[in-house]
Amino acid sequence: MKALFVVCRSTLEAEVRDCLRSVHVAALTEIGQVSGIGAAGTAPSAWEPPNVLIFVVLSGEQVAEVTHSLGDLVARLKPSYEGHAVPLRVFGMPCESLV
Repeated sequence: MKALFVVCRSTLEAEVRDCLRSVHVAALTEIGQVSGIGAAGTAPSAWEPPNVLIFVVLSGEQVAEVTHSLGDLVARLKPSYEGHAVPLRVFGMPCESLV
């Protein structure tokens, strides 16, 4: 199993959830109003909304489907960000169920 951490601007939350739904992700944990500094800037700021952090634990096969779906979303959004980083990142780490 692998734990994925999806960090995105709150303005992209619905599109990220649509991607997860499209590959049949049935369970997730979400934390709203997340702040941070990264390649896409500072969130929140005077001109940027806060981030959302979504945790998903998946099997190996599902990981590939989710990362492909979210990668496609980033590719679709990239032109509208006019050379700036799309505020969407996906990180993964090994995960095991302990209880």
